[in-house]
Amino acid sequence: MITCTRCKKTKAPNDFYKNRNNSTGFHSWCRECVSDNYYERKGAGRDRKKRNYPVGGEKKCPLCEKNKPLSEYPKNNNYCSSCKKDYDRKIKTSRRWNISIDTINDMYSHGCAVCGKTEGRMCIDHDHACCPGQGSCGKCVRGVLCTKCNAALGMVDDSIERLQALIAYLEIQKF
Repeated sequence: MITCTRCKKTKAPNDFYKNRNNSTGFHSWCRECVSDNYYERKGAGRDRKKRNYPVGGEKKCPLCEKNKPLSEYPKNNNYCSSCKKDYDRKIKTSRRWNISIDTINDMYSHGCAVCGKTEGRMCIDHDHACCPGQGSCGKCVRGVLCTKCNAALGMVDDSIERLQALIAYLEIQKF
């Protein structure tokens, strides 16, 4: 049995962290006192460590504002799995294209700038002449396109003349 020098309680050795530098081979404070000290120094108090989940093993996601079972939350995360995946994707997109998440949400809510499609995967469209490569300065972002419209625009190399020629070709070839 070892006596904690902080709370003065005598406890079993497995209630203490190991410490080779101490003659007993254990830390002089018990695990509980070490934990209390950590949270006191952090200024958060011990309550922060214990999460208050609603009764029934459910928790409200702050993004979708739905109560979902705890099994739908990744470990040590406040967002449900589906919201976390979407949020992480938007964070990555915002960093890559140098635009805010609010701007991304606004562009996605309007859908594809060409066909108006709102479902499915969307692509950020930007002027390739301004920022060649994978990233962007943020000023050359033009909007959001669905994958089909983005591919079509890419096939014509953003050329207005080529697009007009394609339109003229389609009008001539009408059956």
